[in-house]
Amino acid sequence: MSSLERSSSFFLSALLSAVLLFNSALLPARAAGPAAVKRAGTGVGVRPWRSCLFHADGLLKQALNHPHPRDLALLAVKECHTSLAQQKSPLGYQLLTYACLTVGPSMTKEAVQAAKDLIESAAGTSDMQDLVALSAFYDGRLSQARQALVTYTGDEVRISHPESHAILSGAVTQRGPRALDLILSANNSLVSGTVRGQARKMLLDALIDFFHQHYGAVTTIAKRFKVAYGSHNFVEENDFAETLTACANLLILRPDRARPHALALLSRQPLDPSTPVLVDTVFFSMNQREEGLKLILKREPQNERVCKMGRAWILDEMSQPQDALVVLDALAKILPDDGEVLMQRGRLESELNQNSLALKHLDQYLAKNPRSGQGHILRAQIFVQKEQWPKALADLNSAVDCGYGLVKAVRARSACYTALGRRDMAQNDMNLADVFMQWVR
Repeated sequence: MSSLERSSSFFLSALLSAVLLFNSALLPARAAGPAAVKRAGTGVGVRPWRSCLFHADGLLKQALNHPHPRDLALLAVKECHTSLAQQKSPLGYQLLTYACLTVGPSMTKEAVQAAKDLIESAAGTSDMQDLVALSAFYDGRLSQARQALVTYTGDEVRISHPESHAILSGAVTQRGPRALDLILSANNSLVSGTVRGQARKMLLDALIDFFHQHYGAVTTIAKRFKVAYGSHNFVEENDFAETLTACANLLILRPDRARPHALALLSRQPLDPSTPVLVDTVFFSMNQREEGLKLILKREPQNERVCKMGRAWILDEMSQPQDALVVLDALAKILPDDGEVLMQRGRLESELNQNSLALKHLDQYLAKNPRSGQGHILRAQIFVQKEQWPKALADLNSAVDCGYGLVKAVRARSACYTALGRRDMAQNDMNLADVFMQWVR
């Protein structure tokens, strides 16, 4: 995670009591029962977006002890859609992800997208990566699930979060074991039946233990997995087991035990994008970061993009943005149209006050990726430095419309409105940011 993304990271929470204190005078009387919920969003008198989320949260709580939890989860999905249609919000995406997972296989792909939108809305925060990992795992996207685990673990190791070692802060396990049981029951058909399905069921057990911080159990299950399925050609599953084991050992401060698993992943061909970050996390924990960089560099001839992107990220983490930019400039000569390379070059150039180059590369990137909220925020920051307020405002409007970094984007937009003398709009945005913050602390 870059320094920009770290500065934008927020911690989501499903506790709505704070929202009630803030909005008690604004929320209408709650309709009674699911029948009233069914009418939400249909016709005249659509309820405010905050009220819809309050109802969605209530439905999901009712589902915990309901004979037909899937029915209530489906109603919660509708409530979330109604809310998000009016106002994109971190809590809206969080509840939508949780509701889709509770519905089961028919909504797994929507859960994956909602989890992605959740991370975007919180500007890349690692604390909700559990929902990304779980939804991606159920959808068979084990590489994406691995990246979520590595992102979370890396941030826990490098940064002393206030929520340290609470991987499901405000998400699944905060709702209690019954909530997780519902998700597991709803999606059981996705990890059963075939031999590969049974292998994934074992990995799912390890993943759940990881969520509950039972790291010793994670390593035990991973060992059993190798004994039971090591002779099968289950490449994705084996790599997932290696990643889980490495991450679990890192979180119990045993990087020496994590090291062989990270190096095993580094030997894979092709190299997964999460592997350089995992290797760096291991060697960072052992105070041997330069050694880790050398090992990644050795793999570069066979995996140029993955290794160069990884090295640039690591160098930036080491407060060497100029060196990171040199690596990306070299990669750009090979992949001149690579969107991620363009955006990261623009970000680093902005950090180094090379604003002309940064604008050039961000313009190129956004011309091909107009729905990138992060790209719009990066360019808006440059326009703010240049006091080009209308241009900054246009980019921030785009970022909010994309649902990226909502608290940061709305507050920055408020500052632009103030600079333009539009104090009423500025106050509206500050109020909106305050409402968001009730849900992201």
